[in-house]
Amino acid sequence: MKKALLCLFLINWFSGYSQKTAQVPVNTVTSNADAFRIDENTGQISYIRFKDADMLPISALQQVLDKLFGPGYEYREINHSSDEIGFTHHRLMQVMNGIPVTHSMIIVHELSGKIVSVNGDFYPVDKLPSSPSLSKNNAIEKAMFYAPSTLYKQNQRGEDSLLKINTSNPQASYLPDPELVYINKDFFTYPLDMRLAYRVRLYSVEPLFNDDIFIDAITGELLGKSPQIHHSNVPGKFVTKYSGTKFGNTDSTAPGNYRLRENVRGNGIETYNLKKGTSYGAAVDFTDADNTWNNVNGNKDEVATDAHWGAEVTYDYYKSVHGRLSFDNNNAKIKSYVHYANAYNNAFWDGVEMTYGDGDGTTFTPLAALDVCGHEITHAVTSYTANLIYSYESGQLNESFSDIFGQTIEIWARPTQWDWKIGEDITPSFNGIRRMSNPNSNGQPDTYLGTFWYSGAGDNGGVHYNSGVQNFWYYLLVAGGTGTNDIGNAFKVDSIGLKKAEKIAYRNLSVYLTPSSKHKDARFYSIIAATDLY
Repeated sequence: MKKALLCLFLINWFSGYSQKTAQVPVNTVTSNADAFRIDENTGQISYIRFKDADMLPISALQQVLDKLFGPGYEYREINHSSDEIGFTHHRLMQVMNGIPVTHSMIIVHELSGKIVSVNGDFYPVDKLPSSPSLSKNNAIEKAMFYAPSTLYKQNQRGEDSLLKINTSNPQASYLPDPELVYINKDFFTYPLDMRLAYRVRLYSVEPLFNDDIFIDAITGELLGKSPQIHHSNVPGKFVTKYSGTKFGNTDSTAPGNYRLRENVRGNGIETYNLKKGTSYGAAVDFTDADNTWNNVNGNKDEVATDAHWGAEVTYDYYKSVHGRLSFDNNNAKIKSYVHYANAYNNAFWDGVEMTYGDGDGTTFTPLAALDVCGHEITHAVTSYTANLIYSYESGQLNESFSDIFGQTIEIWARPTQWDWKIGEDITPSFNGIRRMSNPNSNGQPDTYLGTFWYSGAGDNGGVHYNSGVQNFWYYLLVAGGTGTNDIGNAFKVDSIGLKKAEKIAYRNLSVYLTPSSKHKDARFYSIIAATDLY
């Protein structure tokens, strides 16, 4: 039945999209295929499931990839994970001449030692140069010209030392260290315009940004910017601002001195006070004398327990429901920083830690509400799975998955205190910033290219606007619904409930999607994920 559904879907899929010839002739590999898909933009095979009789052992992986994409490429494993139905999923990055291909991702799905299917994004770079004309220092100068700052992180005292601690890497530094890579200009240029480039990461405090800047290693041209900031042991009693009285874990350094740190979950969960500053090295512990954290005061310190409990609950959700151990699936420590800057109206994951502003009291109140905590930590999960580029359609999916799991974590942890609004606790009006059940009510589209669809370059290509499309998809899966969408198509969706919907969404994110995935890919692989599971 599953195969029949998949074949029917593939017939419908190919009737709507033209096929192009891949670099390797399609018929040389598809004769072994139970199902396959061609990327309409690159002409490469983007998905193939092998016939049972033609499944090769995982030891033959290089042979399989050479047949799919051509010889001469190395594939480095990014990570691998196993799931509840017996598969092991290997995420690989293309490498040519020792140079990684940025945004490439090949995912190999193994069952009982055999390669069942392969999907992902492959970029041909075999004819490109491997030696730069530009020096590393020139690349840094160019990057700083294209991304100016009055204060870069590497010039902020104490930040490098803290980064080494936070990443458990004695070599870690905010000093830019250009890396040679291959990259598609502007990330989404079609036909492909692959270049040899330097990737230069610059973290700026003022203005705030943490971007990978890609500089053409031959010409010095700016090829693109990739933001890394994604906006939004002793039992203790927490009187939180948004979730009432909750219980969690802290630790004690001496009698009558408790702090918001614990090591019950993974390698720990810790919450710090930035005291309205921006230097993480200057952050201090929140402390309490009796471990009953009723610290309501003019500094709004009560929101520290919201952030701490939110991180604990998010860890518990991913472990209990999806078997995932922290955001990296390897029990990484979760660090949260509260009271960032003065009246800062945002929260973000910057690739290392979670940060929460206090809001200005008009647009937002302190941003450490539960769905926001779940949202930000899910950005970290995404960076260790699909690693969706934070711009345009892939960035819209990135934001949507954070909304989906921020909302789901709120339902899971507060079953009597939730609705379909995102950020309702942190808006003075309680209207929230997005509404999954009715995206249009907050100026978001609920249909691809429908009403309120944003096609501009602002907001990194509408990542916080067009996320409404997949948000509404998830709402319909959970709750069901009928109607006519913005492009005139009638729909009737029967509810499958939260437990099935969250599994499909998580499998799509953690097993199939890749950095360059678009809405059509999320559609395609959500059906594959549902077929796998149900």
